[in-house]
Amino acid sequence: MNKQNCKHRRRITSLGGLDRGFREKVQDPTMSKEIKGYLKAARDAIRLGEYKDALKNCKVISLDQTDHNKVREIGEKLARLCENTNQLDKAITTWITVAQSADSQDTKNDSLKAIITLLQKKKVTTDNDRKQLLKYYEDYLNQDLDNSEDSMTMHQQYINLLCRELNLSKVETELYAMIENECLKFTAKFTTSLFPLEILAQLYLRDTNEYQFNKRIPLFITLNHSHPSSNFGYCGLGKALLSIRQYKKAEETLRKGLDIRASFEGWHLIAKAYYYLHQYSAMHTAVKNALDCLATHLSTDSYKDILKVQLQLCNAQALRKIGTKSSLSSASSILTDLRNHLPHDIDYLVEYSKLKIDLGDIDAATELCKRASELDDTHVRVNTNQAWIHFLKKEFDQAEKIIIMLIQNTNDTKDLGELYYKCGRILWDSNEKNRVDKSKCLAMFLKAAKVDPFHADIFNYLGLYYKSIAKDMHRARKCFEKAYNLDKSHDHAAMMLADTCTTIGDVEAALKIYKSVTESRPITSCKWAWLRLGLHQRDIADIIAACISFQNAIRADPVDPRSWECLGDAYKERGSYMAAIKAYARCVQLDGEEGSQIVYPLYQIASIKHLLGLFDEAIVDYKQILELRPDYVPVLQGIAESLLAKAIDCTASNLLDRMMIYIQQCLNYVGKIAQLNTNLLSMWKLAGDCCTIVFTSHKESVRLSIPQNIIPLDLQTYSYLDKLQVIKAGAKYYAAALRLAPNLSSLWYDIGVNYLRQGECSVNTDRSTLLNALESFKNSIRLNANDHESWSALGVVACKLNNPALAQHAFIKSLSLTTQNPISWTNLGTLYLQYGNIELAHEAFKRSQSADPYYVEAWIGQSIIAEVSAVDQAMDLFRHSMDLRMHVEGCLGYANWVCQTIVTPDKKLPKYSQYRNPLKQATDGLAFYIGRIRNNPCAYNLLGILYEQQSLYLSAIEVYKRVLRSARRFDESINIHRTLSTQDHTFNDKLGLCLTLFSCGQFKESYAALEEAMKMTITEEEKSNSNILKAIIAFAAGDAKHAKIILFQVSQMQPVNQHGLLALAYLAILLGDGTLLKAVLSELMKISVKNEQFISRYSLLFSAFYKLQNDNIRARNFICKMIHEKPDHGVLWQQLAKHIIASSPEKSSITGNCATAARILNVVASPNSLALEATRLLACKTNNISDIGFTDYGVKMAIRASSKAVFLKPDNPYNWALLGTAIAADNRYSIATNTLKKKNLNNLDLQIWTFADRTAELKKQNVSNESKYHVPKLLNASVASLHRLQIWLTLATTDSLVFSNKIEEAKDFHLKVSASFPDQAPEIDFLLKKSVVMAAKKVSAEDLSSLKSVNINMKPHHWKDLVELYVHHGMMKAAEYCCRRYLKMADSKNIQMQALFYLAHVALRAINYRNQESPRWLILGQEAIGEIMKHDSNNSLSQLFASLFSYHDKNIKNTYRFSKPLLVDKHNTAIEIPQYLAFLYFISKKEDDHIQLSLQNCNSNRILSMMYYHMGLSSNDKRCLCNAIHLDPVQDMYWQALHQIHQM
Repeated sequence: MNKQNCKHRRRITSLGGLDRGFREKVQDPTMSKEIKGYLKAARDAIRLGEYKDALKNCKVISLDQTDHNKVREIGEKLARLCENTNQLDKAITTWITVAQSADSQDTKNDSLKAIITLLQKKKVTTDNDRKQLLKYYEDYLNQDLDNSEDSMTMHQQYINLLCRELNLSKVETELYAMIENECLKFTAKFTTSLFPLEILAQLYLRDTNEYQFNKRIPLFITLNHSHPSSNFGYCGLGKALLSIRQYKKAEETLRKGLDIRASFEGWHLIAKAYYYLHQYSAMHTAVKNALDCLATHLSTDSYKDILKVQLQLCNAQALRKIGTKSSLSSASSILTDLRNHLPHDIDYLVEYSKLKIDLGDIDAATELCKRASELDDTHVRVNTNQAWIHFLKKEFDQAEKIIIMLIQNTNDTKDLGELYYKCGRILWDSNEKNRVDKSKCLAMFLKAAKVDPFHADIFNYLGLYYKSIAKDMHRARKCFEKAYNLDKSHDHAAMMLADTCTTIGDVEAALKIYKSVTESRPITSCKWAWLRLGLHQRDIADIIAACISFQNAIRADPVDPRSWECLGDAYKERGSYMAAIKAYARCVQLDGEEGSQIVYPLYQIASIKHLLGLFDEAIVDYKQILELRPDYVPVLQGIAESLLAKAIDCTASNLLDRMMIYIQQCLNYVGKIAQLNTNLLSMWKLAGDCCTIVFTSHKESVRLSIPQNIIPLDLQTYSYLDKLQVIKAGAKYYAAALRLAPNLSSLWYDIGVNYLRQGECSVNTDRSTLLNALESFKNSIRLNANDHESWSALGVVACKLNNPALAQHAFIKSLSLTTQNPISWTNLGTLYLQYGNIELAHEAFKRSQSADPYYVEAWIGQSIIAEVSAVDQAMDLFRHSMDLRMHVEGCLGYANWVCQTIVTPDKKLPKYSQYRNPLKQATDGLAFYIGRIRNNPCAYNLLGILYEQQSLYLSAIEVYKRVLRSARRFDESINIHRTLSTQDHTFNDKLGLCLTLFSCGQFKESYAALEEAMKMTITEEEKSNSNILKAIIAFAAGDAKHAKIILFQVSQMQPVNQHGLLALAYLAILLGDGTLLKAVLSELMKISVKNEQFISRYSLLFSAFYKLQNDNIRARNFICKMIHEKPDHGVLWQQLAKHIIASSPEKSSITGNCATAARILNVVASPNSLALEATRLLACKTNNISDIGFTDYGVKMAIRASSKAVFLKPDNPYNWALLGTAIAADNRYSIATNTLKKKNLNNLDLQIWTFADRTAELKKQNVSNESKYHVPKLLNASVASLHRLQIWLTLATTDSLVFSNKIEEAKDFHLKVSASFPDQAPEIDFLLKKSVVMAAKKVSAEDLSSLKSVNINMKPHHWKDLVELYVHHGMMKAAEYCCRRYLKMADSKNIQMQALFYLAHVALRAINYRNQESPRWLILGQEAIGEIMKHDSNNSLSQLFASLFSYHDKNIKNTYRFSKPLLVDKHNTAIEIPQYLAFLYFISKKEDDHIQLSLQNCNSNRILSMMYYHMGLSSNDKRCLCNAIHLDPVQDMYWQALHQIHQM
């Protein structure tokens, strides 16, 4: 209470000495004792802070009206006290009383001010309060006030109150007059104040009466001069300027005002100015700003709503005039929203109709215009819009009639401008009659320009008239420039202005326009400017900038085909040919597949492909154009040029016959061109080139038919022309071209080359033709003395004419023009070499090599110099020239050196990669040589030697007859040998006869011929080799004992003959004599050999010896030992790979490295190595079951390796069988990984296996047909191997058909092959019946009995098939029995492991049935896995089984122990199961970190749901169970667990 009193005491003290006033009153003698008592009581109550008592006493005092001063003083005190206690109504009442009792003006003014202050403080809300406040303001201002600042402030507050009242009032006329009157009073009293003038300005700006507004213009002038900082002065002046059509000045004036302060009036007026100036984007911005400032407008709320609607209509009008797609859409949205506000407004209907016209909806526009006409059919804008609709409908006469009528009846200049413009437009686009005389259009456009000089479209059409009709480019430019200056966004005006500037030659002005438009506007809005700028940049060779410009044009309009076409041109000039093709292709796509517009881009695509060397594709594209325009000469010439280019390519590839085909086709197209136009220089040059290029072919290959319309007159009697006649025809074509362009030096050069070729083709070099060539080259030099090629060709002709001085001069002159000229340097070197100057020749060739290291003629020259100088590098130089390019001299030289190396015992051909085999390279070179030069017997002899070395005997027969024996044409070979006289027989000839007779199976005659040959004088080595041959003949004749005796004799000879020991070892193997074999091998071990062929045979013999003793490890170790000694011998690596595959398939992964090494080291054996690689990859899949990381990559690599093997050896059926196996493995892997379904199998493996079987059968037939030429044992072994392959292919085909569920096809195949392979019929029958039982949904005893009835010798794989069958049907005990039989019959460790895994799998499947025998199955499975882990504890599959068995045994610790290694195994593809088992362990141990980590790493939704399930059960967590249900909602146990937790 004391605190409250203190608080009140402070308030009372703050009243300005109220207590002191009461004391004075108490001391006043005039007061009655009663009043004094009340005053004292009031004073005490105030002192004690008791407000209620003080107020009560004051009220009593106020009743005393005898003394007004006392009443006034007491009232003031009381009012202040009421104010202090927030009793504003009582305070106001008290002040009113004081004001009524006031006896002085000041007191009354103070009271009124206090009343006004309290009423404002009270926050007036009701109409009554507002009226009271206005009344007290009026009372206050009606007093005789001075010009004090307080008086001005009160007057301002009063006017502001009236303005606010105006906003709230519905009737504004009286308030409008009151505000104006008060402002005038204010101005009269305070002449320098800005406030009343701005209020008046806002009021006057609302006035729509132009006459009244014009009378008030002096106010705005005064406001502008006296107060330049006021924006309303500028607004008034701007409105005045708008009324007198000074739109530009109005816009500038209004902009000044807006720069001072934004206001609704300013933005509204400037929007009108922009409308008249046709600056619609600025108008749109101004309208938006006006809407934002509308709240500050001095008007009623209802009037503001009207203004808002009008502004939105103006906004829609501005957006429509902008004309972009987005702006039209926005305008449509605005007008749609205004539909309910302006349902019967003519301006709205007209604007909406115009918008529909711009959107292309003429019917809707017509309907809207009809509605507007129903409201007022005399409205100018309604009729104008109706006329424009007629114009758009091509009803020109009716449109013109309406417009002319409106022009005659309209005096409003604002409408006249649009009417004149639209009348001009109608006349411009109307019928032909009016188009003849465009003067009417000109008159209308001129009138429109006079009435509306800010309309850019008017000046744009004036420019079009002056440009296209009057042909006055300067006036047109001025009009276009005027239109562009009026509207910088007017694309057509800017475009026409730039085009006009370009037409009159002012390119710089046009460029400025392009740059101005592109720099000032967004990329997407000025496509035309970017397009023209790009064309200009392309004209001045600024290709990079042109590409950028065309790209920007495409960004503006991605579907414009011409922009893509220009971009393609720029890309082509820049050299970006692939990008150009894509650009032209896009152009064709946009233009459509038909039509004349796609001819140019298609032609450019074809020409670019020709430049890129894609001649076939170019010809296809050219022919596509011919379908559109069959007589298009550039296309016909393009096809001919592409064919000529293909012919030139054929010369480099030595495909000369194909070259002649292309030349014939090219000449045919030249004939078609000549039918259309014979005055084409390029056509005649093309024909000459075609005829000259045949020089590279041999004369026997040239047989051409030239079209009749271009064949020379002297050759028309020939149906086909030979080589010389064709070249002479080429000279005639060049002469025809020279008649069209006699001063073209290149044509003189071409005809000179043609004469040179004629001279070279003549039987005896035609000197007159060479002189013609000389004169032609001289003419070329006269026309172009700086042509180094002409000088070089002149030197060549001079050499032919035996004029070395002129030749040397010409070559040196050519080199003086360009030192980097390899042709001239080479020709000069050849000249020096021809005259024996080796040093100068070498220097010239060296300079040629420096100029162009790839110029092959220079390297050939150096090779010849090395050959002449007997330098060892000659062969390498020839080889390098062959690597660069085929050339006749290089090919012959290299082949000569290769053959010399072959016949020289001390020399050996160098080893290169398989693509640079010297024999093959030399053979290809000689084939190239004889294709062009066929009269060189030396070349044929060399080629025959090379063919023979590569065992290509049939090809060699065409060269010489000595290879008939190798080609198995024995009778012919024997006849040739016997036709030779006895005196001519050499030892080699007689030995050849012996070998031929042996190969023919005539062993006695062969033996006799050999003995006759041995009677001649021969060396000891030849005698030893002959004895070996005698032993071979004796063995082949069936006398193995005699062969053994002869080989013993050979083994005793010195020096030791390695071939004899090898033959004796082979004989021991064939006879089964292990003692003899061991003795021979011991002798072989004493010999140190270096020849790779002998080393491989030694290795093969020793490994075979150990294999015969069943010691595969020693056999493998011996091969490894040989590899350590000779690691660069690829055959040894191949032997090791074969040995591992055959003896230890479980270690087949090692063979990959061996096969790769063999393929790299021994190119010849590459197909076999690739086959081994593929076999290794497939063996990893089929044998190594611990390799659970086997992926699709391995299968794909197997397919790749086997495909390469097939490519290199397509006649080998084993390679085809391997490829089919790889494809079958890929199919099964895809099905196992759910990436492919069985119904989608392509069965390509079946087709390949069928082809392999057919190949094997043909090979068997060939072997049988040549049985008389073979040793019987070798023949039988080869046939047996092919037969085994066919058996395997039969079984594989049956298995694949069964796998694909094609049982009926498998049965048909079984019936088909049963006769061919009766031994395999039970096997196939078993496979088929097993498949039928597997496919059955329920197995019956009858089905099983039919399977058991198959008469087959059960092998391990049969028991494995039965295990799969019984497991599939749930017959676990039967499966267990088959597993045990499978295990019992296992004959290798690998098969034993497989049987144990099958047994573990059966046990695991049986445990899942959860019956009484589950413990027994558990023990059985653990025993099987334990047995496996004894041999391989790190086996991933065994660890997985062990963890699963531990889980079923409820041994969580062991479960985690076996699962843990699988979690870190990167190759483990079945990681989800170990993750789940480890998670159970973590749950049991409550290891939260590991639990969360397991949840994060799990990628299987099913496993993750089970994890959440166990996690929820262990912790009774509903959230975890909900997560499990979310992942797998079909599991009932999840729902049941959640229900149980809810019930807890």
